[in-house]
Amino acid sequence: MPDTGSLRGDLKAYFSMLAEQINGREGAVLTGLFVAMRNDSDLAARLRPSLAPEPPPGHIIRTRATEYGELPPGCCADITDEVSGPVLFIRSQVRGLPLDARFVEPSSKTRP
Repeated sequence: MPDTGSLRGDLKAYFSMLAEQINGREGAVLTGLFVAMRNDSDLAARLRPSLAPEPPPGHIIRTRATEYGELPPGCCADITDEVSGPVLFIRSQVRGLPLDARFVEPSSKTRP
């Protein structure tokens, strides 16, 4: 995770990275792996550690945002990891809509 110096910048960098992965070859491979993992618990157990890094990116982003003074200490933003990927995946793979700057930029806004 690149450190951009702001919560919004870190979110934009994270969403952009996810969008690149989903739009690229990785997205197609992951789609197949998710199906295989559902049917093979041994495979799922072996793959989960590499698919869910520690610490999660949302934790890193939250920690930095606290350091930047943009989030209060103890703020729970870890749901970022559980929501971001599926939202981008559904937009791209299910709805057939682009994961481009017009989508990523507004999605990273942290204030009205």
